[in-house]
Amino acid sequence: MERKKCPNRLSRLLPVTVGYALGLLVLAALISACGSASTSLVGPTTQKCQISVNGFTGSFGPSGGTGSVTVEAARECTWSASTATTWITLPSPQGQGAGTLNFNVQPNQAPRSRTGALEVNGQRLSVSQEPAPCRFDLSAGGQRLPSTGGTGSVNVSAIEGCAWTAASPVPWISITAGASGGGPGTVRYTVAPNAGPERSALLTIAGQPYTVDQEPAPVAPTPTPTPTPTPTPPPTPTPPRCDFAVAPTSLSFAATGGEATVRISVGGGCSWQATSVADWVKVAPERGTGPDTVTVRVDPNNVTSARSSVVSIAGQTVSVTQSGASPTVVELSGELRNPEGDCPNRRFTVNGTLVVASASTQYVASSCTDLRNKSDVFVEGLQGPDGTVAATRIQVRSDDDNDN
Repeated sequence: MERKKCPNRLSRLLPVTVGYALGLLVLAALISACGSASTSLVGPTTQKCQISVNGFTGSFGPSGGTGSVTVEAARECTWSASTATTWITLPSPQGQGAGTLNFNVQPNQAPRSRTGALEVNGQRLSVSQEPAPCRFDLSAGGQRLPSTGGTGSVNVSAIEGCAWTAASPVPWISITAGASGGGPGTVRYTVAPNAGPERSALLTIAGQPYTVDQEPAPVAPTPTPTPTPTPTPPPTPTPPRCDFAVAPTSLSFAATGGEATVRISVGGGCSWQATSVADWVKVAPERGTGPDTVTVRVDPNNVTSARSSVVSIAGQTVSVTQSGASPTVVELSGELRNPEGDCPNRRFTVNGTLVVASASTQYVASSCTDLRNKSDVFVEGLQGPDGTVAATRIQVRSDDDNDN
């Protein structure tokens, strides 16, 4: 390719006041001063881009792997590789100049060797791979059959194309199906009835041992001797009639708890039990015989609600009731702390005592929304056994109230 270096606006260099002849002389001088230059782009010739390959690994085991080819070529020469073999892959099939071409060979799953090829700029490289080894596995190591005989089977695991056989060394075991195969299959056999002692045979299936055991023939049972007549047993004594009665059948206790006695009425020789279903009610004794008394003991009730339960004494039910603890009227005055909840149901502490407000709580010159942290409050309410105060009346006091 040729490129001119003469300026393209040469005529503008001539002053318009110079005469025509003088202008021609100046123009001719400028043109002779403008030389010409050319640059040629020449690509590599076919003879220059000859490549050669070295260090080729063309033989692989059944597990496959990675191979490589060393490509020798001039720096400006490009090359490419390709393969029509499905079990050969080329991660990077193009290159330029000297380099290394890597290729992958997939595992061979068949018991036959195979060959393939790849090409680098038309140069064919042959690749061979060894066959997969034949490995045989049985689904079981043997089977035990009864003396009456029967049938059995075992599965053979192998890759397709791997040949195997099955044989029995004894006449009382016959191979009925799968005497030979070429890949996965099933061997079926028949075992004849056994009229003698226990017996065993070792079959060879796909080169693997397989044991068949057979139980012995049953032994004739010994005649059962005539049993000695059973003596007439003595008459069973008539058990005593046990009609239980308890009194009283209901017990009431105050919140402080206590104990009471239940009488059991019954004839002698009659045993009984006493049980309680509540952990706050105890009975003693828990068992006995004949007429007796049972003590029922009740723990104190620390909540304001009443409670009830039952005890079972000699199969009879005795009801137990207990009153709730009476609340104490208290007054609290001080700084409100730790408010929780939404109106009207609020919880807070005054002087360390938990106060609970509800919809029934009355507010004096204030409202539920005035219950804020560090507010000065006066609370009147009922304090339960657990120390919690159920507020009946609350006053949120302002600074003016404190002055008064």
